[in-house]
This record gives sequence, structure tokens and C-alpha cells, in this order.
Amino acid sequence: MTRPHRVIEGTAILDRLHNTLTRYVVLPSPEAVDGVVLWVAASHAQPAWAHAPRLVIRAPEKKCGKSRLLDIVEGTCHNPLITVNASPAAV
Repeated sequence: MTRPHRVIEGTAILDRLHNTLTRYVVLPSPEAVDGVVLWVAASHAQPAWAHAPRLVIRAPEKKCGKSRLLDIVEGTCHNPLITVNASPAAV
């Protein structure tokens, strides 16, 4: 007999992602954290849509956490395509 899969509610998944994000990255506002969390969630529904928004991660100073945020986003979003320094033709 097989065991049933454990069901995790969507809000719990979003809360866990929010907690993970705020544990490793400091963003300029709570709304920025919510935006990243919702963008990651939307990436999992993207196959149902024709287009998807881009997530632009930039800051004026070096060593401020951009790469750490990219690592978290890459590990949690659906089918990541990192386009840092990519030309429009390559994308």
C-alpha cells in the first residue's frame, strides 16, 4: 500500500519562502520581499500563460546581496533562465 502524499497549503509554501528570503537577504522594503515571493509563485503558473514578467535585480553598490537573491530565486522558481549580461538575441 502506498502512502498518500503530504499536502502543503499554498499559504504555508509562500510563508516558508518569505521566511527563507528574509533570513538570507535584506531587501529595501516589506513590499519588495512580497513582490519577489509572488514573482516566484507566478513563475510556477507561467506555463499556462503566453507571457511572463521579468524580475530585475539591481542595486547601486557591490556586495549588497544581489547574487544571494539570485541564488534563492534560481533555486525556487520554475524553469529559471538567468540572463545576466545576455543579449536580446541570446534570450
